[in-house]
Amino acid sequence: MVVLLLVASMLVGCAPGRRAPEPVDLADLVADPDRYLGEVVIVEGVVRAHDDPAHAWIEDEVPHRVGLEPLAAVDDLLGQVVRVVGRFDVVDEGGRVLEVEQVQVVGESPRA
Repeated sequence: MVVLLLVASMLVGCAPGRRAPEPVDLADLVADPDRYLGEVVIVEGVVRAHDDPAHAWIEDEVPHRVGLEPLAAVDDLLGQVVRVVGRFDVVDEGGRVLEVEQVQVVGESPRA
């Protein structure tokens, strides 16, 4: 039975004990970060960045913003609309960040 569960979890792309990524709006991550702390989530938005110090984030039209790490995962995607899968965390006095696991370009920002 344990072997069957292990095989089934691999077939659906999840390691044992790990929940499937949950689609979440950036607004929800900003409004209730504790709810998603440590969870792997899926979010969509536009990649933006700043040079000094170098960092990147994803934002929606409001803008609700969540940092993206590592920078190298998105540094060539500035201005693109992306879907990001990543583990959500809150660091440094309320800073929201996603540790990027996957990124997929889904479009180009109208205000790129």
